[in-house]
Amino acid sequence: MAIEPSKTNKFDDLKPPLTSWVSDTIKSLGFHQMTPVQAHTIPLFLQNKDVVVQAVTGSGKTLAFLIPIIERLVQLEQRPKSHVAAIIISPTRELASQTFQVLNQFLDNRPSTSDQPDSSSTPTAPFLKAMLLIGGTGGRSIKHDMSEFQENGANILVATPGRLEEFLFGYSSLTKRKTNDLSEIKQKVPLKTLVNLKSLEVLVLDEADRLLDLGFAPVLSNILGKLPKQRRTGLFSATLLNDGLTELIRAGLRNPVKVVVKVQTSNQNLRENEAGPATLRNEYIAVPKVAWKMPQLVRLLNHLAYPEPKQKAPGARKLIVYFATCACVEYFYKILSVLDELKSFSVHSLHGQQSPTRRSMTFTAFKSSNPLSPAVLLCTDLAARGLDLPDVDVVIQFDPPKDVRNFFHRIGRTARAGKSGRAIVFLQSNRELDYVDYLKLKNLQLTSLPYIRSASRSSRAESEGSEITTDSTADKLISKIKNIIKTDRALHDRGVKAFVSYVQFYSKHEASYIFKLDQLDLLSLAFHGFGLIKLPKMPELKKFRSQLELVTPDGFEVGQDEFNWAQYSYLDPMKEAQRQEKHKQTVEAQKMIKESNQTNSTSTGSTTTSKQSSQTTTPIDKKILELEQKKLPEKAAWSKKINAKISKEQKRLKRIREKEGGGFKRSNGDPTSPSANQDGQDNDDDDEDDEEGETDWKELVMEKKTLKKIKLETDQQKLLEGDPNQPAVIPSAGFDKNLGEFFLGLA
Repeated sequence: MAIEPSKTNKFDDLKPPLTSWVSDTIKSLGFHQMTPVQAHTIPLFLQNKDVVVQAVTGSGKTLAFLIPIIERLVQLEQRPKSHVAAIIISPTRELASQTFQVLNQFLDNRPSTSDQPDSSSTPTAPFLKAMLLIGGTGGRSIKHDMSEFQENGANILVATPGRLEEFLFGYSSLTKRKTNDLSEIKQKVPLKTLVNLKSLEVLVLDEADRLLDLGFAPVLSNILGKLPKQRRTGLFSATLLNDGLTELIRAGLRNPVKVVVKVQTSNQNLRENEAGPATLRNEYIAVPKVAWKMPQLVRLLNHLAYPEPKQKAPGARKLIVYFATCACVEYFYKILSVLDELKSFSVHSLHGQQSPTRRSMTFTAFKSSNPLSPAVLLCTDLAARGLDLPDVDVVIQFDPPKDVRNFFHRIGRTARAGKSGRAIVFLQSNRELDYVDYLKLKNLQLTSLPYIRSASRSSRAESEGSEITTDSTADKLISKIKNIIKTDRALHDRGVKAFVSYVQFYSKHEASYIFKLDQLDLLSLAFHGFGLIKLPKMPELKKFRSQLELVTPDGFEVGQDEFNWAQYSYLDPMKEAQRQEKHKQTVEAQKMIKESNQTNSTSTGSTTTSKQSSQTTTPIDKKILELEQKKLPEKAAWSKKINAKISKEQKRLKRIREKEGGGFKRSNGDPTSPSANQDGQDNDDDDEDDEEGETDWKELVMEKKTLKKIKLETDQQKLLEGDPNQPAVIPSAGFDKNLGEFFLGLA
């Protein structure tokens, strides 16, 4: 059903009315008017209907299922503490924790009651207790959760799929797939649990599309099979229904009512599906050069946080910046957190490679940041959906996401619950601007913002509508960032990792006809966009290494190669000690090779010159001599091993040369022939290694036979094709009998 904004009502208008303490809690949270999704979902859920809700991000889906759950449980009779009445499944730990916190805000405001439902005293309100079940590194163990449930009980479970499966079954499907020995599973975790699901009233699948995207379909199937059929189920999703969701609805819901929320803008154009709230301003900035994206980000953050440079009036207090990869987030966090231009900002980072403990700490720190100073969260698509980050003023997309669906999830972090917000994306002033038209096809209109030349508002206005070819202040900021990187080699290591991950991200973009790697200035991106001092070795950069006017053979930018790379050190003493030891070993090895080359060139120079003067030197001869010069003095076992490999390669080349010379004759006058060494003396390789010599002789015989066979097959083909210049071939004795009869017949 389509939802009109005019149909929204106040919470007080719901029939039947909400419980008094539930209504008071809603008002204390600052909500009076229901959003469209709440106005249509809450009554249906309270009327014993299964619901499938598809609504834009930030539309208030959390309260749309929490309020009906509480209202249904309030009406129930007292049951033992081990009886679970409601389950809420969330795709991530962060979203589950967030839902649990909102739920507890309601439960903390209910009238005082005994936590023991079987107590002799009569409670003034039913037993309501929620429990959070999340796994992962740094979280509580499953045994701890079971022990707490046994001691205190809970009738509302908020959980991630994996931990809920362990809690209900005593083991996870992942553990079961790893071993077929059921006794082994029993030894790890007891199969019998204390959870009673006979009284289950409500099941909610929050962010159901995300649950399937993360591969939880088998886990959800196990859980649904464990639950009673007589229950109410709500499925909430921000994206279009696909085959996976349709199958999940068929398996878990009974005759559901579908609620699709459409947000109507001021120009009466409906923006369906994922196209963000009507109070959201969607904009883009065309950046003339890829190297200027980071300076532009720094300027934009200051411009948004302090709109009036002279009177630092309060501007945006909470901002989110999305990057392409985890490595990019971690790298730019290290730089921006120490940059003087952002010293008034509190900078945070959040990505999937962080430990759950650090992610939780970052999430909490950003939410509770001081409102008197701006806070910036640098993150990946981990924070693109599901997380309720309150009062986010601006979302900046440093890079458009690989999947366009995440574009809408990102912008949904602001302008939530009817509040206003801004979303800005950076695009290069080239083919990337076609992304604006691409988003139009997705029912999202972007308006252009002018490129910011400096912190001054006037300079921004001057740049509008004019082509920008120089930006000296941006170049200065790039140099400043490079100086920060030069203070610690570990920063450069992170930068290389971030750059490589970004190139891989860009090459695999979903809109590949817009984001083409061959149109990306990789040198400018590496040296200026990421501040690298030396290029990494990767296939995408091979064509640039030949451009000597831009890059030195060692991978440095021309004009910057005076940097002493050997003295570039780590601030970490342990890492620096390891680097110096490795550098010392490299220098010693290079010195030994140099001395060896000088010795070999002196000893072989006079003999090779006189003996090669009487004949033409072939490319193979040159290669053999080059290999001879690479031999090392046999001071250690590793040098003997290297020399043995070189000798083997020389023998192979000599065989090839002799075959090309018309047979297997040994030329005694050839300084590189198998029968003479570099001094003209007999050099029998069989004396060094009889077994290897025998192998070489056998290889020569096999090669000779192979050449003869190839020649005969070629003659055969010419006969079949009727070549008049090719005589009939009579096979030699001992050759294939059938083939001989064939040729005799032709003759």
